[in-house]
Amino acid sequence: MILPRLVDLHRRGAVPADRLMTHYSLLNIHQAITDVDNGTAIKAFLHPETAR
Repeated sequence: MILPRLVDLHRRGAVPADRLMTHYSLLNIHQAITDVDNGTAIKAFLHPETAR
């Protein structure tokens, strides 16, 4: 299976997962889509706004 291999590579620092992720507020979903489409972001993570 590929997942255990990827986890192992990440633990050894061979996969820079943190550099592949870009975080966006859910309010910026359109920007996240645009960035993924044009290659600015590889993996977009959307975060909901917290209630205040």
